[in-house]
Amino acid sequence: MAEIPEEKIAEIRDRLDIVAVIGRSVSLKKAGRSWRGLCPFHQEKTPSFHVDSERKLYHCFGCKAGGDVFRFVMEYEGRTFPETLQSLAAEVGVKLPDSFGQRDSAADATRRRRDVLREANQRAGALFGRWLHEDSRGEAGRRHLQQRGIEGPVAKRFGLGFAPLRNDLRAQLVRAGMSESLLEEAGLLARGDRGTYERFRGRLMVPIRDIEGRAIAFGARLVEGDHPAKYLNSPETAVYRKSETLFGLHEARPHIRREGKAIVVEGYFDVLALAQAGVENVVATCGTALTKEHCRLLSRHSREILLVFDGDAAGFEAQRRVFDVAANAPGMILRVVNLPQGDDPDSFVRREGAEAFKALCLASVPLAEVLIERALEGVGRAVEDRVRALERVKPYIERVKDPLVRRLYVQRVAERLGMEERALLHRFGTGASFPREKPCEQPEKAPDQPVSHLSADEEALCLLLLEQPYLLENSAVEACLVDLMDDHSRALVASLLEEWQDRHQVDVGARLEGISDASIRRRWRDHIARMANMDASGASPAHEDQGEATRKLELILERIARHAKRRRQEVLARETSRITDPVERARRIQATKSLGRTGSMKVRA
Repeated sequence: MAEIPEEKIAEIRDRLDIVAVIGRSVSLKKAGRSWRGLCPFHQEKTPSFHVDSERKLYHCFGCKAGGDVFRFVMEYEGRTFPETLQSLAAEVGVKLPDSFGQRDSAADATRRRRDVLREANQRAGALFGRWLHEDSRGEAGRRHLQQRGIEGPVAKRFGLGFAPLRNDLRAQLVRAGMSESLLEEAGLLARGDRGTYERFRGRLMVPIRDIEGRAIAFGARLVEGDHPAKYLNSPETAVYRKSETLFGLHEARPHIRREGKAIVVEGYFDVLALAQAGVENVVATCGTALTKEHCRLLSRHSREILLVFDGDAAGFEAQRRVFDVAANAPGMILRVVNLPQGDDPDSFVRREGAEAFKALCLASVPLAEVLIERALEGVGRAVEDRVRALERVKPYIERVKDPLVRRLYVQRVAERLGMEERALLHRFGTGASFPREKPCEQPEKAPDQPVSHLSADEEALCLLLLEQPYLLENSAVEACLVDLMDDHSRALVASLLEEWQDRHQVDVGARLEGISDASIRRRWRDHIARMANMDASGASPAHEDQGEATRKLELILERIARHAKRRRQEVLARETSRITDPVERARRIQATKSLGRTGSMKVRA
């Protein structure tokens, strides 16, 4: 993949209006020089999310999320940096190198083929939508939606459509320049004894979209005509893999982030019915169990997953498979929502309403607990029964990562089976997982606590230059680079100087994003955002008096120079103490004294 020059990335960032980009997803209101709104990354009632258009950064004082416009799109939409860069470059008309995003000619051909498959599905989806909403042949589809309580806004948001019994999908797409072989590859045509024909006929069409909202496949429900298959789905293609796709994720992403959890159901119409009722943080698997790739997709937006599966044997088996997958997805929190017997989310929410469904979600229980309880059902007092139950429970106990939770489950199993807890701990090999607490251990350092190697003076210098970039005009700033001890402060000051000399301005958001230490990056971004917030409230002047800022810079640089001089003296003194030659030793002592007489660094105002 081709490297993108930093100046090209800077050009994209300069052309973007960070307020406009974030404003597409967050309702922002002007507050002085910055903008304010409810954070999209956590639930809150009082706005703590700020966007600084001048410095091109965003920051939440609640959850500490923040960064530049690229990071917002990556975090909010769950995209990689190359995907984000390509999308935003196209938005502002910046041309990236032709080789960006591809590895070789074969990869380029694959990419182009995938693009035309998506285009075929997109065009088909547009036709299906027109037949549902604007054509008399769509009456059966409209009637079915009405019976299910799915209204127009939800139908249009999810791109629902209809394929009439007699439709000319093939003819229309061929006229648009698409070959029958391509349409067959896309899953829109099927092949029979007489050649190809439209796969979907007499069906309500539900587009399955990728993370960017492009149709890549369809789920279809028979509503007209006679066909043995009530439901019919697109086959897997180069752009559609069931194990890597979640229905409704494109629409649910912002709601998952806001709610802090994702609800996973089994059917497309479960998602639609819940969305119609106002429960919108919902996705569905595409006819498969939840996979590791599904968990990876969801982990970009939330670590907590609520599973709403049928309560029958098939549902239990699905839960067991999910538990196996979750064992390889550390950090995921899996809980089970128990519906009344015979209900699915669609039927339940239509009968009982959204609040009743939300109450079930609040009463959800950990998946491990559900599986353990199921494994212990009907266990008698016979020794053989209890031993078999123990073997059924063992895999679930062993995969619980939290030692305290694991021990509580062991206690419960011991009580249910009438066994000694100590014996079970030994049986499960968990006895060593609960070491006695050592009273002398020191607590871990809080993430935002300043790291010891970064001095207060160096941190103050960095923050002052970020706040008042015009101070970079002072030649003393560049001269002080040799006196900086910390790699982060030295790298930041050097990058600020380079950008100021090249462009006579500083992209504060980009420079903060370049800091590798997350705790320092978060702390400095928090400070800059607080200063902007104070400006907005009138608590501090929008631009500090230049004379006062210069005096502050002079004091900071003098302290840094003084500390650097002291360090050099200490180094010379240590080296001198090791010298045995009297002449060389005298020379070193004289050098140490000369260093001590060197005056402090001055700053030109």
